[in-house]
Amino acid sequence: MKRVLCGALLAAAAFTCVPAHAAQEIKYVSVENDDDGLSVGTGMPGQPLFGVRYSKTSGNVCFGFSYQVPFCTHSITAG
Repeated sequence: MKRVLCGALLAAAAFTCVPAHAAQEIKYVSVENDDDGLSVGTGMPGQPLFGVRYSKTSGNVCFGFSYQVPFCTHSITAG
């Protein structure tokens, strides 16, 4: 389950749509794995585009676009 979740997080970040005017901008993908979970995000300088965070402590998966308030799921058990 953990591999499936990690794959889904990476795929979501990798296939984020980039606005046409940003096509020539430098883009980045950030992956952070710490004691509490995994974060994946993508963006360009000064502008986040999409991000996903899985928390081992709460079991929540949160995702959001740009500066919008992220949407979080209820607890997910990985096993």
